Amino acid sequence: CAGAAILTKSYLGLLLIALATVMTLLRQTRVRQLICLIVAALAVAGPWLALEAIQHPREFGDAYWTMLMHTDQGVEGFGAPWDRLWFDYAANVFYLFYVTALAAGAWAIHRQRSGRRVDLSLALPLAWAILVFLVMTFTANKAPSATAIGWPAVFLLLGLLIARAWRGDRLAMSIWLAAMVAAFVYHGHFIAGSMGVDSSGQLLAIARSQLWIVWELAAALFGGGVLAAYAGPRSMKIFGAVATVLAATLFLAPVLLDHHRSYCAEALAVTELDRESPEIVQIGRFAETLPSNAVFLLQERSKFERNALMFYSDRTVYPLDQQNWRQTASRISAASGTPFIISDRSIEGEKLFSASAGTRSVFKPAS
Repeated sequence: CAGAAILTKSYLGLLLIALATVMTLLRQTRVRQLICLIVAALAVAGPWLALEAIQHPREFGDAYWTMLMHTDQGVEGFGAPWDRLWFDYAANVFYLFYVTALAAGAWAIHRQRSGRRVDLSLALPLAWAILVFLVMTFTANKAPSATAIGWPAVFLLLGLLIARAWRGDRLAMSIWLAAMVAAFVYHGHFIAGSMGVDSSGQLLAIARSQLWIVWELAAALFGGGVLAAYAGPRSMKIFGAVATVLAATLFLAPVLLDHHRSYCAEALAVTELDRESPEIVQIGRFAETLPSNAVFLLQERSKFERNALMFYSDRTVYPLDQQNWRQTASRISAASGTPFIISDRSIEGEKLFSASAGTRSVFKPAS
């Protein structure tokens, strides 16, 4: 698993080894198990990395050097301060349940500190989430999805909070209820479509614009503590019923707050891919009829459109340079590929397909 993570996410894959090291230091795993994990990771990733370094030394060096650049400088426009991660990107990922997830993390830390023994079910996701978000907090480059490797841990903590609440943990039940009430009563506006450093240049400008997150979290923790201290045992079942209703309402109901659609509606909208880029989807389906060595030169109209076509077509896609595309096509042919042009302009060669949802066509250029 660690070896596959290194191959797919480069240095971020090392976080799995770091997590195993933390578990070893907490005496939840043996040193022998940690060594076996490291050896297995080297056995999986080592040969492929060595092969890449031998056959493509320049590309290998450039790729891994670029990865290191993420730590101290912005890459591809993703440079941002630490508060962009916590008060913008993470808030948009976990949406209406962000504050509840933060409260779940605080509850897990409290349980670990107050317990005599390490609770592995809490320690593992807690260490996992902290490692990922801590690393991303201090790196200069912050892509919106860079913390995706830690999202499962956050959802596990949220699930553990709810599970322990229903099993009789008064503090867990109280915090869950208080967080749901706080989210239901008041929610600020999420930042939409922003990246990089705030243009105002003010210190902690992003955090200051999103202080509702701090106040909502404080209300959840304070309210949860008060409820846990003064509520009777019989109240817990009522708390659980109310919290469940509020959670379901926040998840399913359309716009009870200042939002256009519910969490559930937003999740379902992700599956409506044809509506977002129908032309690219049609071209991608046509690409299934082409040889596996097909390479596209795409006339792009929007950012990341090339990436979308690579996803739908399962083929390599390069941007189309109207002036020098013949040189690129020649290099593709020399590398045993078959070039195809996607453009709304007429290209000398054979027109193979025209997308009904747009104006671009697929051409096979003349030799």
